[in-house]
Amino acid sequence: MSDSAVADTAGPSTANGVEIEQELKDAELQFQQGVQAIKANNLDQAVELFGQVLQTRCQQFGDVNIKCASTYFRYGAALFYKAQDEQDVFGSSLQAATAHEEADVAEDDESEDEKENVDDKGKKPMREEDLPQEQAEGDEEAADSPGSRTDMELAWENLEVAKYIYEHEPQGNHAKELADIHTLLADIGMEQESFESAMTDHKRALELLSTILQADDRRLAELHYKMSLTLQYLDQPEDALKEIKNAVKIVETRIDNMKAAPGQSCTTGADPTDPSTSAGPTAQDAAGSTATEATKAAVPSQDGNKPVAGTADGGSSAAQLELTDLESVLEDMYEKVEELQQVLKEHLSTKNALKAAFSQIAGSLGPPQLGGSSGAGPSSSSAPSAVVDLGVVGRGTKRVTPMPMPTLPGTAG
Repeated sequence: MSDSAVADTAGPSTANGVEIEQELKDAELQFQQGVQAIKANNLDQAVELFGQVLQTRCQQFGDVNIKCASTYFRYGAALFYKAQDEQDVFGSSLQAATAHEEADVAEDDESEDEKENVDDKGKKPMREEDLPQEQAEGDEEAADSPGSRTDMELAWENLEVAKYIYEHEPQGNHAKELADIHTLLADIGMEQESFESAMTDHKRALELLSTILQADDRRLAELHYKMSLTLQYLDQPEDALKEIKNAVKIVETRIDNMKAAPGQSCTTGADPTDPSTSAGPTAQDAAGSTATEATKAAVPSQDGNKPVAGTADGGSSAAQLELTDLESVLEDMYEKVEELQQVLKEHLSTKNALKAAFSQIAGSLGPPQLGGSSGAGPSSSSAPSAVVDLGVVGRGTKRVTPMPMPTLPGTAG
């Protein structure tokens, strides 16, 4: 074979290889740009960038390849942050509201078309049930397309795919990645008021992070705090109080350790440029009172205002800022403890009042004593009631002798 023939054979393959390599390099650059877009709160751009990266990497590696897992996670996170920013003052999604309005307009337009757009032969437009089966199936597929789902739903789907990939990857320890995914899934659950599901994800995230973080890491305190808030929505104040006390204990330990070792920062094991990691609750986060506020307090910071790893010039300053913030957080947590303790007292008071009321009602509804006693409750004596002789009834042809009153269970003195 001649040299030219060899060149002709190898040329396209080499060209394709170079093109693929360049696409992957471009995807990596877009990935980093997406990270910065999230930090700058430019969420539309972040969603677009991560969507492009995901498409490129899935084409090259496959849909469930480990090399695509981080992109699924970032794409899901960006979609979730975007959905949160689109929440209106009433807590409903602006995107969903807009879609509903568009659907109403389309329905009105369709009604008008049925009245006005009648052809010369007097035929009405074809109805959906009159469409061929193939076209009807195509419409159903369109309804299930990504464009028909909300950003929150798409975020959940992408995070679930990322979780699946990491859980089925035999090599490497992905505890941190899975913890981040469960944290965001819990946030989505809180946003959608699926509190049981959110609690399950909170617990799993805590289990994973407990294996890789120090006992005084504020991210553990953050999870305990969010679990406490979730339990409040589940009307479990006793368990909520336990969780907030766990959070308090971690923050107190962290403050003591920082004072004992000045200059130490909390960012051990955390990437300060990574928006998927959280530096823990802030003072403003701890004051949140609604489910939406709770999830926004729970999600990683989007503005980059997180403690950074200490350097020779700014390490002590960053540590001092963190210490000040932790002390402020602790004060808010103390208030939360007092609030839950008051809730428990009110619950106990209500419980006792209800118990007393039910006891009184049960007593008043008990059978009257037949011995002429004025008491309304059942007899306190365990002995059968005496037979009461009612004398002759009617004309003396029949004597009625009533049966003794049986002793009710639990009425014995």
